[in-house]
Amino acid sequence: KPGALWGVIHATKDNSRPVGQWNSARLVVRGKRVEHWVNQEMVCGYDMDSQTWRDLVSQASNRRAVNFANHSSGWIALQGNTGVVDYRNIRLRTFAN
Repeated sequence: KPGALWGVIHATKDNSRPVGQWNSARLVVRGKRVEHWVNQEMVCGYDMDSQTWRDLVSQASNRRAVNFANHSSGWIALQGNTGVVDYRNIRLRTFAN
């Protein structure tokens, strides 16, 4: 489902639009709290300081690449599973706490 954290945590629902329409996505990181939003609805959230998070990461299917799981800043990976995937209007902003 769109908005999931691949191999670690699933999105709670598929809030995507039909093929041919653009989707919007937002990743909000406040300290160690992370939210994934698709089309103005939160579909995934986690706290990277929690035991639940550590358990999910230890069981992740992509364990070889989970070093990202310890950082709240750095690289952003965009993924498409099948066919052609287009992205537009990607913006990164940092806000003061």
